[in-house]
Amino acid sequence: MLKRHYFSDFLWKIACNAVYTRELALKVLFPKGLCFEDNYSAGMYLFYSSKVMVIDKVLYNYRVNLSGISKSGNKRPLDIAVVTKKLIVDLVICGFNDNVFMNKLYEKLACEIFHFIRAGKDKRFKIIKVDNSLYKWLCKNLNLRRRLYLKFLLLRYGIRVE
Repeated sequence: MLKRHYFSDFLWKIACNAVYTRELALKVLFPKGLCFEDNYSAGMYLFYSSKVMVIDKVLYNYRVNLSGISKSGNKRPLDIAVVTKKLIVDLVICGFNDNVFMNKLYEKLACEIFHFIRAGKDKRFKIIKVDNSLYKWLCKNLNLRRRLYLKFLLLRYGIRVE
């Protein structure tokens, strides 16, 4: 299920868009204190699922919690990269070894880090330098347009690669 659905539509990455068996819900723990935790949890739910059923009825009512992690104003934009990395690590630990899918996850992780660097004008998160091995990994996993833009951003923001 993971290979078929995780990258097919944004809605597959939102854990509240589904009903899970108790056994499955107890098997996957949401990463605590992180935004975008659905990216991890929904991926693991799909990994462990042997079948899914799609219906066309709205069965979920959203309640806005202003003190919740997504509305609190305490945004942590690198959390999406943290949960994506956790998904990669946990899938490997579980024995998942589809190279095509894992390469897509690596591309997703690289894009999330790229977007964090691109937001470098945000004064709350000042990036001074990027490790050379991370830079090479990003260049390997980003498409040509993003690789060129990354080089431009590093120059523009004065970020060193060491």
